Amino acid sequence: MSRRINILAGVGDANGDVQGFQQQYSAGITPLRNAAKSMFGKDFPALTTTQQLTLFNGADQNFVSLVTNHAAEGMYGNPEYGGNQPADRTKPATGADGDNRPIGWVVANFEGDRQPLGYTTFDPVTQTIIEEPNHPVSTPDPGDTNLAYLDPKARDMMRQVAQAMSGLNRRPRS
Repeated sequence: MSRRINILAGVGDANGDVQGFQQQYSAGITPLRNAAKSMFGKDFPALTTTQQLTLFNGADQNFVSLVTNHAAEGMYGNPEYGGNQPADRTKPATGADGDNRPIGWVVANFEGDRQPLGYTTFDPVTQTIIEEPNHPVSTPDPGDTNLAYLDPKARDMMRQVAQAMSGLNRRPRS
């Protein structure tokens, strides 16, 4: 099935076959290693960082993009997929309040995902936004009737706007 989809999408060869990641990495690494040996007389891993960057900057840009994307996915993705591990790998990764947060999330100042719903503050059961006072990441709940965070004039205006808008939905459509 995927071959037919690839052919329709114009991806892959005439049979719809697409190179896998292992083949793409092999095709990208081989020229780097060959260039390292011919230019510096050493294999790519034995080069200095500057020498490696020189060769990497001249590499096939599709390969560079693939490596860059995979490095970012590994650094910032969910730890349960193998990357972005916490500093102490003997203990499970913790969320925003824990002391063993994944390194990528600490660097990016990201609290972490919220399972089982993913990174969201919306509760589909109660149909409300879940507020987290210690880690505010959302705007106030749109269904919240306590508008204490607004000054009195803004609160009155918001109520008037909400009433007017609710009336718009009830008008018969022509």
